[in-house]
Amino acid sequence: MHLLDKAFGKDPSSLKFWTSTSPSDVTLILALLDELSNVFLLLPFDGNAARHFGRIRAYLPKAGNPIVPYYLQIGAIALTHSLTLVTLQLTFFLS
Repeated sequence: MHLLDKAFGKDPSSLKFWTSTSPSDVTLILALLDELSNVFLLLPFDGNAARHFGRIRAYLPKAGNPIVPYYLQIGAIALTHSLTLVTLQLTFFLS
């Protein structure tokens, strides 16, 4: 059984195991992160992403649309790798 199955069960909305585990259980959290890194491609926030981040961060407030830095980092990583970013955070992207 994969750790993800153990944590979330067959139903992705089921967090029985996760919510019953103490957030201080570092071993479980690190094991979950290791398993996630085997399932998903993890892209770094590197120098190219930092350049995109700075350019966008300077532009958005002038356009009247400031954005939370964490979301901006995700967007900068997507731009660096020519990826399409899909989000439910519409308030940051609709004028």
